[in-house]
Amino acid sequence: MDTSLIDLVPALQRYAPPSEVFDRKQYSTFACGRLHPLLRERRIDTVIVTGSENDICVLSSVLSAVDLVTD
Repeated sequence: MDTSLIDLVPALQRYAPPSEVFDRKQYSTFACGRLHPLLRERRIDTVIVTGSENDICVLSSVLSAVDLVTD
């Protein structure tokens, strides 16, 4: 995905920390295989999952996260 399509407007960019973009074709963000290693590498142990399709993509991502931490 062309990240310029989702960038913040210049006036707001200084207020937002750097972020990662995960372009995916599956429901779960964890299915791409990049997010979990990134969270471990950065020692991030808490995530907040939001989105517009709570019963599909958000739920799938949350269930994937639970599976990863209970293995």
